[in-house]
This record gives sequence, C-alpha cells and structure tokens, in this order.
Amino acid sequence: VTGVQTCALPISKQSGKVRLGDILEMVPSVSVLQQGAGAARSFFIRGVGVAGAVVSLEDGIAITEGNNAAAFDTARIEVLRGPQSTLYGKGALAGMVNVITNDPTDKYEAKTSLEGGSYNHIQIEALFNVPLSDGLAIRLSGVTQQRTGAINPNKSSGDDYTALRGKLLIHPSEAFRRRHACRGARATCIAPAPGGC
Repeated sequence: VTGVQTCALPISKQSGKVRLGDILEMVPSVSVLQQGAGAARSFFIRGVGVAGAVVSLEDGIAITEGNNAAAFDTARIEVLRGPQSTLYGKGALAGMVNVITNDPTDKYEAKTSLEGGSYNHIQIEALFNVPLSDGLAIRLSGVTQQRTGAINPNKSSGDDYTALRGKLLIHPSEAFRRRHACRGARATCIAPAPGGC
C-alpha cells in the first residue's frame, strides 16, 4: 500500500464539513470537481480521476453515494495515493479513500448535535453505544442534513440527506473478535444548492 495519508477529522468537524467530498478538499493532492450544478462530484488524486478511478470504501465496503456520503461517527479517513488495483480491484487506478468508523465499546455512550445555518440549513447527528453483555456491544448512529436552494428557497431546489449505521461487536475473548455492520442512506439533490450536492 502506497502513500497513506490520514485526514485529521477533528479539524474537519470544526470547519463545519460533513460530506466526504468536502472533507477531502482539505487533503493535499486530492481534488473534488463537479461538472455543473447538481452533478455528482468526482475525486481526483494526483490529477488522476476518470470515472471509477478512485474507490471509496467504508469499513471495507463500497460507499454507494460516493463523495456525497456523510462522515459521521468516524474514527479516521485514509487516502491511499497511486494505483491500488492489487488490493482493491482495477477500479482503484488513481487511489482509494477508506473511511474507518468507530466500533462499539464496552461503555454506555450517547451523543447528539444540532447545527443550523443559511439557506434553512439544519443538521442533526446522534449516536448510541450500548454494551449488551461481556464481549457483546452495539452502536447505532445517524445523521440527517437538509438545506434549501440558493436561488429558490422552496423544495424545487436544495439538498436532503439521511444516513443510518448499526454495528455489532462480538468479542468474547482476545482470540476472537467479530464485527457486523449495516448501513443505509438516502440522498436527494435538486440543483442548484450551495456548494453543490
């Protein structure tokens, strides 16, 4: 694996960035380009970024919404520069983005956050971590983000995104550790929205 760079997530959170594409704009040698209002943005690593040239994974599984995915309850984001085809298939010609999320822990935990801003922007994040028994814990987290358009402040333009994740950790001994995860997301983008979708 070549050129691993970890994005400093706390800095990203303080900057108000939640979408994966917005966070990666802060990483050197990574560009995020959008081909017109409402179009999907593409990742470019070291200037290479034709369709499918950068693979996006979350905990080793492809992210279906790509650069529009939200980085919530995340431990770190790794950028692997250069061809990664040996490990991740022929689609990883320019590199790979790997989002590592937080695992369940043996402590009770609950957090919520609420953000608001211009263009009727509202964002809510929540997570719950519950140890069910010794060596068994579950973690549920989610985010929802809504924003109206820059030109039309009604539902004819804007951005609406919701994602949920559940993780189960089975860890009865030091010799055995198994994780199960389930994730779902729904995104609606009607251009033009501030900063694209």
